[in-house]
Amino acid sequence: MPGLSSAHDELTGRLVRVLSTKLLEDVDRRIERLDPSTWTANDLVIRGHNRIARTTDAKLGIASALVGNLLDEWSSEPVADSLRAEQLLIQILQEDINNALGHTYMGMLRRLQGRLNDAKSAFEVAITRAPNSVATIGQYAITLLFLGDPAAAIPHIERCLRLAPHDPNTPVNDAILGLCKLLSGQLDEATACLRRARAHNPRLFYTHVFLAAPFALHDELDEAVAALREAISLRPQLGSQSDLDIVLRESSPRYLRLWRKTVYAGLLKAGLPQLVPHFAPLPAEFLN
Repeated sequence: MPGLSSAHDELTGRLVRVLSTKLLEDVDRRIERLDPSTWTANDLVIRGHNRIARTTDAKLGIASALVGNLLDEWSSEPVADSLRAEQLLIQILQEDINNALGHTYMGMLRRLQGRLNDAKSAFEVAITRAPNSVATIGQYAITLLFLGDPAAAIPHIERCLRLAPHDPNTPVNDAILGLCKLLSGQLDEATACLRRARAHNPRLFYTHVFLAAPFALHDELDEAVAALREAISLRPQLGSQSDLDIVLRESSPRYLRLWRKTVYAGLLKAGLPQLVPHFAPLPAEFLN
């Protein structure tokens, strides 16, 4: 079975990386107990590699936290945090060009900066280094989606769900798959994916947003309004200028055309302008 084979390869790869790191740390500790005057050139190389690995891990931890805060809109200084994350990731990749997580976080950062093609390239490099990383594949799919190619994103999201069906991010992947189906005009399939995502994690506001659209487009207005109200209860600023700015910044014109005809049209039909007093309409240039 392809899914089991890929999952086995991923597990094996992770195990090898963990064992290699632990072995390096153990050898370094053994060398440290010896008299430094007896250290050989190989001993110094091993100690150097271990120090670099520790430094890289620390930088990666800081960079991942910064990117995560930017992604979740928790950063109080987004411009400064974006710059710091970029500097750290550049250093990490200069030290280790094969660092898959470094390329993954760089891809996430580039997407947040609106540099979608650069993000796509970063994820493609990351996947060559870690071909079965669910996190990397999922982020790559989201980038393809924002580039306006939901059809290309769908097989990658489906692969994530095969590789890790019980992963904590499964509800997110189901929601993204539902959005891809919605943008592709597959309303029934979109609704099924989004219902599944909602059942697994009803606290994700965007699942309710996406679900309101196919309900409304199918003239199931009671369910559409209920889903939209739930989304607003989870995210009171829904439909505001700040939300709209995020959509516009992180998306391509091709994505926006699809979004306007599906998600936006559905939300308007569900009554978004009437349900939120701070509603910000899509600018006129995106309505044609």
